[in-house]
Amino acid sequence: DYVCNSMYKHLGHSEHCRTLVRLTHSLLVNPNMHLELHLHQLLPVLFTCIVAKSLSSKQHENHWALRADAAKTLAKACNLFGDEYVT
Repeated sequence: DYVCNSMYKHLGHSEHCRTLVRLTHSLLVNPNMHLELHLHQLLPVLFTCIVAKSLSSKQHENHWALRADAAKTLAKACNLFGDEYVT
């Protein structure tokens, strides 16, 4: 819930969002975490980071790095949980 709320709150700050995406990736790859019940909250956030029209309020921020990290994290989630959720 923290990741989702923080991501939407700081959507215009790509570096903060990138940190949250990396946190999400770390949670996904941690074998002691069971995120199956939270995928419905995490996946929309990752999709937003990939396809949102504007991810940065500043010209110099690298929104492409955020999009790339979010895409890699989404791919990891699909690889981990895709077989369990076929639809």
